[in-house]
Amino acid sequence: MKADLRTFILRGEVIRLYRGFLREARRFPADTKGDILGQIRHQFDINRGAFDPYAIKYLLSDGRAQLKSLKSIIEKTL
Repeated sequence: MKADLRTFILRGEVIRLYRGFLREARRFPADTKGDILGQIRHQFDINRGAFDPYAIKYLLSDGRAQLKSLKSIIEKTL
């Protein structure tokens, strides 16, 4: 697989993960939604400079686990 294609695929996965977090954040009450959205944005901004495909894959894996945990928390509280 060419590096350009790999980068394109990883970028799509990152965007999909980000959108997943945003979808789950919509389920929070209005008074905490802004804080949650700020935290999500901050975490993605911190890792914006990652260009190593292995580091990005690790961050994606970690992000997916965090999203799964967030979904679980939301399900328990709602």
